[in-house]
Amino acid sequence: MAAQCPITGRPYYAVTPAAPDVVVIHAGRGDCHGNIALPAERQLSHSLDVILAQACDTVIVTVEEIVSPEVLRARPDLVEIPAFQVTAVVEAPQGAHPTSVLGYYPADDPGIQEYLDATSSGATAREVCGSTEDDYRKQRHSASWRSQAATGRTQGDA
Repeated sequence: MAAQCPITGRPYYAVTPAAPDVVVIHAGRGDCHGNIALPAERQLSHSLDVILAQACDTVIVTVEEIVSPEVLRARPDLVEIPAFQVTAVVEAPQGAHPTSVLGYYPADDPGIQEYLDATSSGATAREVCGSTEDDYRKQRHSASWRSQAATGRTQGDA
């Protein structure tokens, strides 16, 4: 719907707001109850994850690691998505690859470019990612990323 800005007089278009039902989020750590901790040093994407978790009826969170509830109780200030908002939590180490997880591993820039090149060629998902998680890791984790990820956590550790 076209309208006119009352301040500038310029035209703008209004659309009905999105009403998402389900969101899948990847985070660093959560507990068995579904409490999800975000790093003390946050990125914009973390804020978006919290907003989406609040907006959706079904919230599925994959995490780098499931930790004991005591670990999160020691740093309650890091729990940004509480268990009552979470439908399911699933441990999925390196689940954000080829993008990064603050405090766990950096983005795999060569891996992102390889993925873009492969998907632009018309290859199928199986050709690009492989049939199994092990296939994906062998095909898509660049050598430079593997060496960086092997060093352990990065800044923003909880």
